[in-house]
Amino acid sequence: MSTPTLRDRAKGALDRAGLLSAAQVVHGSLRTFTPAAVPREVRALVSGAPDGLPVPPARLVWLVIGHGWRSVYLESGRQVADGIVANLERHGYPWGGFTSVLDFGCGCGRILRHLLARGGPRMHGTDYNPQLVAWCQVHMGGAEFRVNGLAPPLPWPDGSFDLVYAQSVFTHLDGDLQRRWMDEVARVLRPGGILHATTQGDVFLPALAGADLARYGAGELVVLAPEAVGRNVCGAFQSPGQVRREMARGWDVAGHVPGMPTVHAEQDAWLFRKP
Repeated sequence: MSTPTLRDRAKGALDRAGLLSAAQVVHGSLRTFTPAAVPREVRALVSGAPDGLPVPPARLVWLVIGHGWRSVYLESGRQVADGIVANLERHGYPWGGFTSVLDFGCGCGRILRHLLARGGPRMHGTDYNPQLVAWCQVHMGGAEFRVNGLAPPLPWPDGSFDLVYAQSVFTHLDGDLQRRWMDEVARVLRPGGILHATTQGDVFLPALAGADLARYGAGELVVLAPEAVGRNVCGAFQSPGQVRREMARGWDVAGHVPGMPTVHAEQDAWLFRKP
């Protein structure tokens, strides 16, 4: 009997794992792949997107949404951007009424690129990951990008903006950082300015159990994996009552949509108004 080759051993491992047939389908598809066989809309993602801006490399997309599917990256960003604008307008704040907007936690511009395409206010972005900010600075002209720390301050003077949005940012912060960032956002907003932010509310109850579930029910902020605060693996869960009592302290609550379906993962969408 001949000694099994590396290819034979790999096929055997896939077969034992029940993956051989799937691997053969993928291999066959790759052998017959031609650019003409791919839909035009998908081919466009290789070089850019409908807005004419480049698409970030898969490694940066993964840092933002947890996988490298750039088509999902583009579509989810569009849906979130549309949802933010619709929510603002629903509560009496039309997009055309803003002059200077900050994307707090901009990543590599997943949402900002779609708002930039609308025209209107001057767009700014900030994130504490310098790789993501550096990509935006090179590839997303028409907006200003800066790096912030895990904790305040932001690199802008008082009253720089009339709208700040924070999509899935407070969802990864503990109570101390939530409070500090709410105060810092208030500093860079003009009087009457709006913070559009999301939290993980009642929709996320299945993610909690035991003592964590009881604490949530008692109106406490529940933070899972607090040692990873600021990263996606850290999750903050808070009831609407807790948000109003703690997070919104010093703000007027201008709007609340529980489990907003057009916002990432059905997070609660909040509009906080600076008095």
